[in-house]
Amino acid sequence: MFHKLSDDEFRDIVHGMLKESLKREPDLQIKFEEKFNKSFPMIKQRYKRVVKKTITAKHEEIRFNYAKEKLKGCCCFEVMTDLGYKYESNFSKWFRKHAGMNPSEYQAQIKQNQLSVWIDKTNCEFGLPYWIGEIDLRIELTLSKCAGKLNPNCAIVKSGRGLKKEN
Repeated sequence: MFHKLSDDEFRDIVHGMLKESLKREPDLQIKFEEKFNKSFPMIKQRYKRVVKKTITAKHEEIRFNYAKEKLKGCCCFEVMTDLGYKYESNFSKWFRKHAGMNPSEYQAQIKQNQLSVWIDKTNCEFGLPYWIGEIDLRIELTLSKCAGKLNPNCAIVKSGRGLKKEN
């Protein structure tokens, strides 16, 4: 099976197996050997030749992307246990290594970015697009009528700082 697979098929199978096991499982190596009926060093060698990255690096990337996505809507504890961490400090250290910030800082940044507002020029009569920076919760959004109909993509944003023109 190992030699009959194309490089793309091999890569897809490995990625699928890595996505299925988000936790660092000691028997993951054995699962690979059983799946391909080859030694793990041979599997690692082929994977590195095909993808130009180690299996471990890809597994960490998959786990990190999962953590980032889950932290958008879940508490840190849930993500931590999904990834197999027993202690929050270990999870936080791992996340900081990959993101440059701890999980709670990442969640705060996500919430701040969700408050960012774009004014869509295509449906509005305001001219060029504008960007509102550093928005706080006191902003009032009012919908304006664009082309004779109510359009939620077109908003006048009022804040203490006013509108900033995007370059």
